[in-house]
Amino acid sequence: MKAIFRKYKSDDFIRIRDFLVSTYQKFGKGYNWTIERWNFSYSMARTMNGVSIQQWEDSIGIWESNGNIVGIVNSEGEDRGEEFFQVGEMNTPKDTLEEMFDFTEKNLGIEKEGKRFVQLRIPEGDKEREFIASSRGYVKQQWNETTSTLAMAGMQSVNLPKGFCFKNGYELSDTIKGTAHAKAFGYIDKDIYVKRAPLSYAALRKTPDYRADLDLGIVSDTGEIVSFCTMWYDSTNKIGILEPVGTIHEYRRMGLGRAVIYEALNRIAKEGAIRAYVGSDQDFYLALGFKKDFISNIWSKNL
Repeated sequence: MKAIFRKYKSDDFIRIRDFLVSTYQKFGKGYNWTIERWNFSYSMARTMNGVSIQQWEDSIGIWESNGNIVGIVNSEGEDRGEEFFQVGEMNTPKDTLEEMFDFTEKNLGIEKEGKRFVQLRIPEGDKEREFIASSRGYVKQQWNETTSTLAMAGMQSVNLPKGFCFKNGYELSDTIKGTAHAKAFGYIDKDIYVKRAPLSYAALRKTPDYRADLDLGIVSDTGEIVSFCTMWYDSTNKIGILEPVGTIHEYRRMGLGRAVIYEALNRIAKEGAIRAYVGSDQDFYLALGFKKDFISNIWSKNL
């Protein structure tokens, strides 16, 4: 039966979250987004970039067959022309994929040098999607997006230097978390983003999959968060995903980033987690035992 297109409605949020959970279960890997990115996109990414809820919702298209979601096109919430396909099957019918490309090109993208510009993530090895992209004039870029994975293997040893302690999302305000994020990611001198950061954390806190006990910060004896991570836990698939993670520059190379991640891993290990993911292949994560697992290539087009 041919898939039918419709626009996103506000009550689709949980349906799409459940779709991402079920397709991970089917694929056994992050071929689509996992739950953290869906929650993060709606809350923190959207708020940090000044994208309204209406703008974010208008960027989402859904394809259904027999009342079941079979495909989704969505933006990150960052208004950078980056668009994403979520699919119900690895071998999505060509006519549905073509409609997903059509929706993207007619409704999404950003202005760049006087032209509309769009970027798509295409999983490495998806020959059908690559063929369609190439035939429509997309060009594969030299950079990609890598997800790394860690197989859980018992509890990790966690050691904090004297004067530091862990606190969680119940104990940390959105303002102090926003300041730490601004310092760690180097935008502390950009007033608009400094103002948005606490609002972004407040929005993150309201998402259905946020857990304050897995939202961790290492706090110094001055009361400042110096390293932090938020762990998301998909209990159906027994996977954890880190987003965001950061350490303030002057506190790096003290083992704090390792400590806060290991503490988060230990907490989900107690709940039966079998795997953890992070959207990065930085040497820091590889040194912690993460291994490069999944690549999405970037395809771009001037519309």
